[in-house]
Amino acid sequence: MLHPGKEILRRKSHATKKFLRDSIERMKESKTTGCIVVHLPEGDYTIAFLQGTLVTVLGPLSTDLEILLERADCGDISAFTVDEKVFGSYIGYLEKRSPQKTDGMPLNTVLVELVNRKHTGTIEVTTSEGEGLIFLVDGIPETACYSDEGRTMASTEALDSIMKMAVSTTSEIKLYSAVKSTDSLGKGIPISEMKMRGFFFNVLRSHIREEKDEKAVSVFDRRMGRSGYFDLIMYPLEEFLRASDTAEELLGMTDFELGKMVYPDFKKSVLGRLVFFLGNADTPSKLARIAQAAWSVSTNYGERWIEEDTEGRIVLRVKNDGDTCERLKGILAGAMECIGYECTVSETECEKRGGRFCEFVVEWDPRSR
Repeated sequence: MLHPGKEILRRKSHATKKFLRDSIERMKESKTTGCIVVHLPEGDYTIAFLQGTLVTVLGPLSTDLEILLERADCGDISAFTVDEKVFGSYIGYLEKRSPQKTDGMPLNTVLVELVNRKHTGTIEVTTSEGEGLIFLVDGIPETACYSDEGRTMASTEALDSIMKMAVSTTSEIKLYSAVKSTDSLGKGIPISEMKMRGFFFNVLRSHIREEKDEKAVSVFDRRMGRSGYFDLIMYPLEEFLRASDTAEELLGMTDFELGKMVYPDFKKSVLGRLVFFLGNADTPSKLARIAQAAWSVSTNYGERWIEEDTEGRIVLRVKNDGDTCERLKGILAGAMECIGYECTVSETECEKRGGRFCEFVVEWDPRSR
């Protein structure tokens, strides 16, 4: 992800808890408008400051400073200042706020239109050669940044490079709106507070016992630090992610395969019977609606909604879900198989890779049942 760095305060270097905490304090004490980026295995987290005041923390998963401080040793850190004039546009870009595609219009035409509209926001230009950002204030390009094979440039030089790149190759152009007020920034549930029912831990444990042996169950229990779970009690998602990794190792399964086995077990559980009592999920359309209720009683996190529901195709969007995308795909595929439909599940947009949400497209042949 590109950043409109006005001044580089810290180049990418190994992070520690103390290093990150000191960097945060320096931002506050110097009343800096800028960002600290913490580069962790699942993606980059951006801690944004406006005149030294912490505005928001944005990243692949909702989190807070304390969690980042605890995990700092796992990644790298960089810091830079941001021109206050484009701060709102930058946050809007990070949030992927109101993105619009330009339907193949060339960049110079897009710029003319945005100048006439006095648009404040960001233009994102991506090609096979590189990527660039142009930050607008009332329709006027205020600054830009451009990256080409690891080389990053800013301001006038960057704007020229972006225009040349867009002319010479086919480019994808997206528009983002600015955040008008930092008070409007929403806060999701931090991953440290995400929880799910103990039933799902017990499902993993049962499958390990059925497909392996008691010795494998003992390995699972030892790694989890406990020998059982109560089905209806909520336990930390972070613990479930560790449990899933352990189960995959012991069972020789992938994330997708593990996800596929969850739905049939859920349907037979007390929670599942309660959910399915409310509706007979015998078609994909009914199943999609039941699935949302199933998620809501199983976890305390995430937003999920149906974007498209047509014969042979359902598009489901998910936001702020801490589980892996491959496991979510497996859950959807397993649910469809339970009602007699063979399907394909693809992910067309991913929140963990900078998208607005995770979008899953479920497709099947209506005649094949």
